[in-house]
Amino acid sequence: MWDAALAGDASAMYNLGALYANGEGVPVVKEAAAAWYRRAAEAGHTDAMFNLGYAHEKGEGVPADAEAAVAWYRRAADAGHASAMSNLGCMYVKGAGVSADAEVAAAWYQRAAAAGHPPAMYNLGCMHDGEKKFPVNTKTAAAWYRRAAEAGHPPAMYNLGCMLDSGEGVPVDAAAAIAWFRRAAGAGDVGAAAHLADNAADGTSSLRRDTVAYRNAGLSMHAVGDPHTPTLCIG
Repeated sequence: MWDAALAGDASAMYNLGALYANGEGVPVVKEAAAAWYRRAAEAGHTDAMFNLGYAHEKGEGVPADAEAAVAWYRRAADAGHASAMSNLGCMYVKGAGVSADAEVAAAWYQRAAAAGHPPAMYNLGCMHDGEKKFPVNTKTAAAWYRRAAEAGHPPAMYNLGCMLDSGEGVPVDAAAAIAWFRRAAGAGDVGAAAHLADNAADGTSSLRRDTVAYRNAGLSMHAVGDPHTPTLCIG
């Protein structure tokens, strides 16, 4: 791998960055990870572009620089990288490195969702559910939550359960709500587990009592929390 990386092979350079990021066979050295990601990104490797953007956003191995993060996310997004599209949307939501613009954020989320990216589907649900002063449309929010939930996104499972239980955007269906809460809890969603436990403790047969409060407390945009860090290039 070293010889290939030193010879300019983009995948090898990316994989070395991943090794230094994860501490696989070498010490964790974020600066070395970022340096190899940069070399791979400059050679056109889209996962490396995304990881370098993430490094600049979080200040991992390079100085925190929101504008540089946006620039690398944009390069990766323009090359078709769905996670970069979604994180670029988040930057527009936050106004980090760019002027805040909910419409542009939604457009990037739409592109990522069209590429099959569950966090972007969830983020679109959040936006239509009243997040970030976007026009509220609970029917559309529920539809996006369902798409993300069916793709395995635990917070979307939870929010869909809340909407089914309260009848916001969808007909009330307590049985389906409980099923989604259980799926979310089984997938590790803390809010869903707490919701089920609280209602079981007071013996209520429906979860509707606390649904709106729970969802409002948990409603937040989802950025891709971790960069791509496989040992082998996933392309």
